[in-house]
Amino acid sequence: MDTREMEFQVIMKELDHADTQIQSYMDLQMKILGVVFTFLGGILGLLLSTKVTDGTRHQDLAKLLIIASSLGSFGVLQSSIVYGTVIGYIYGKVHLIAPRLARLLDLKEAPLLAVRAFRESPAMLPVMLATGALALGISALNLGVIWSALRLATSGSLTQYLGLGALALFAVVIVVQVQMALAMRAVGVASNPEKEVAKR
Repeated sequence: MDTREMEFQVIMKELDHADTQIQSYMDLQMKILGVVFTFLGGILGLLLSTKVTDGTRHQDLAKLLIIASSLGSFGVLQSSIVYGTVIGYIYGKVHLIAPRLARLLDLKEAPLLAVRAFRESPAMLPVMLATGALALGISALNLGVIWSALRLATSGSLTQYLGLGALALFAVVIVVQVQMALAMRAVGVASNPEKEVAKR
């Protein structure tokens, strides 16, 4: 076995490893979302019950709102960790493995074109628009939930401090979402196809 063949086998193992990690993290993402939505559904049921919303249990209602906000924020952060890891492996495939394969096989163009195919496909625009709208919608809803909880909480109470903590967590979520959007663009998942074509 010569050196080129050994290098090819090593690269293919790296590619298989990246694909396995991407698949496993996406499966984990679905499980996380399933758990988060299940708990949020339970909290919604409590919020809609007359025992909590009868106007006499403001502290209980505020606590439920804080729990819902915190759970949603943790869900977004965990999703960012999972998808950020996937983005890392995609970056490795596109920017590290593909160029080495191209050099090794004397190809005119780097292989592994799935990211470029998605970026240049008609599906990219609606996906990016839906992602942005979802992020803005969740952020607005979360902010409204926290604001309602702070209004219901008694001044100086533990519930109010928990609400302020939920607000701080929400601020972290916003920063992470912006960073994730920048990471997607840097990797090439959300780049402008026209600019990419112009570079070639």
